[in-house]
Amino acid sequence: MFVRGGDGRVIGDNNIEIIKAYKRIQEATKASTSDNALGIIHAAAACNSSNDNMLSRAVNMLEELAPQTPLESMLVAQMLAVNGAVRRLMTNAFLPDQTFEGKQLNLNQATKMQRTFLQQVEAL
Repeated sequence: MFVRGGDGRVIGDNNIEIIKAYKRIQEATKASTSDNALGIIHAAAACNSSNDNMLSRAVNMLEELAPQTPLESMLVAQMLAVNGAVRRLMTNAFLPDQTFEGKQLNLNQATKMQRTFLQQVEAL
């Protein structure tokens, strides 16, 4: 048994923990291949913190939201990315040394992203 990793390398039985991780990601996303699953997870983590745990958190959120198809997984991944962007924009808007223009720009962008999120919720 083997799984092809996102970088194209083959992972064999001696890396059972890695295989389990890829299978978990594939199950969470309902993707047919580990490459597709990793693409969805990376999209979900794209606008979230640069913390080492961002991919793990994206998998956890996908498991919690339980999409039923690969298309739903893609939509949920986009929703997670949009939510991360809103969080970052709101944080930037309220930085102590933020200018008035900077605050307005960040709040306007956050508002647009929140509208996008609501449209995604309706689509889901």
